[in-house]
Amino acid sequence: MLQSLKEGVIAVNADAQITLINDEAKRLLRQNGELENLLLMESSKHWPALLHLRQVLETGQAGQDEEIDFNGSTLLTNSVPVRVNNQVVGAIVTFRDKTEVSQLVQRLTGISHYAEALRVQAHEFMNKLHVILGMVNLRAYDQLETYIMDTANHYHTEVGSLIRQIKDPVIAGFILGKMNRGREIGVEVSITPTSYLPESAQAEVTHELVTVLGNLLENAMDALDGLESPTIVLTFDHDDSRLRCTVRDNGNGIDPAVLPHIFEHGFSTKGTRRGIGLFLVKQSLEKLGGSIECESNKGVGTRFIVTLPYAIKENGL
Repeated sequence: MLQSLKEGVIAVNADAQITLINDEAKRLLRQNGELENLLLMESSKHWPALLHLRQVLETGQAGQDEEIDFNGSTLLTNSVPVRVNNQVVGAIVTFRDKTEVSQLVQRLTGISHYAEALRVQAHEFMNKLHVILGMVNLRAYDQLETYIMDTANHYHTEVGSLIRQIKDPVIAGFILGKMNRGREIGVEVSITPTSYLPESAQAEVTHELVTVLGNLLENAMDALDGLESPTIVLTFDHDDSRLRCTVRDNGNGIDPAVLPHIFEHGFSTKGTRRGIGLFLVKQSLEKLGGSIECESNKGVGTRFIVTLPYAIKENGL
């Protein structure tokens, strides 16, 4: 993860000759082709043009968050002119691999989902402790015994069923957290009785699946805000090394006019600084060789169908 935080840096003089290049820049450029004798005249004529530095030298204008296709990769660049006595004497560009930036965002998104699940579980646990403490203070011991037995039975029923169906402990814990989160906000989150998810043989697949399900569930909960009897139903089907997951809600549905754009980066009907969740979902699935479809009907609800390769552990059955 720390590797993704580093930036490549290239500096050029007024003639667009490279005068400085750091190790991260060499790494990012080298992974896309041969890179030798960078500081020589014949080599330095090519790389600055690819990074838009010639344009910065000619116009004196900085460039921010520009995407540049570079031999099959996409670089996110920021460039600034260097001035001496109001004259442009050079330019500097910093850049990162967009794929690495996206992976970092995905990791942070997954961590936020784990943290939210833990927060909800801790909150629910404290609520139960407060009830128990109150009943002890009131000396309502018979009612306390009933409450503890009911709570324990409910826990064993819910958790026992979840563990029988979801064999991956990370996914099981994540879903349990989302169920608790749903109860906290008045949304019923459930799994179909026939669902089954064996444990994955690849930790990376589990991580990406948490990102996918986390964003789909959060979007569904947002869509159900303020509705009566809101429900979200999860389904897992594994067959022939492929996994099919569906997330279905009974919300108001998605406007058919915007449905083709929901996976685009930055697109959102919920205001500014949104529109990253479904983009990350699609990106995660493409990375795994999977796909996602959306079916939605106004006034009926929305269903997302996720399909991806899913190898299981030998003892995963």
